[in-house]
Amino acid sequence: MRTLNVYVDKNHQVKLMCLGHPLLEDPAPAAIGNYVAIIPEFNQDIYNKVQTFLEEINFHAMPTLILSLITEIIPTNCLKLISERAAVASL
Repeated sequence: MRTLNVYVDKNHQVKLMCLGHPLLEDPAPAAIGNYVAIIPEFNQDIYNKVQTFLEEINFHAMPTLILSLITEIIPTNCLKLISERAAVASL
């Protein structure tokens, strides 16, 4: 599993991406799901796909994507369909 933290500005432009493999999660009951150690990784293909997707749907926020779901389970053509539907819905 990989996690990708992304910052998208108010103009819907991706400004920052940080990809990594979660190594250790916080075991405290109130903090389950929070990573305390992540091994960084570089993957330009993932960066390009996610940036294109987020900018096409005019996303604005700071998503954390669990990439085992985004890039391995959901095929690229499905992401394109989601993007197209989001664009139509925003008209």
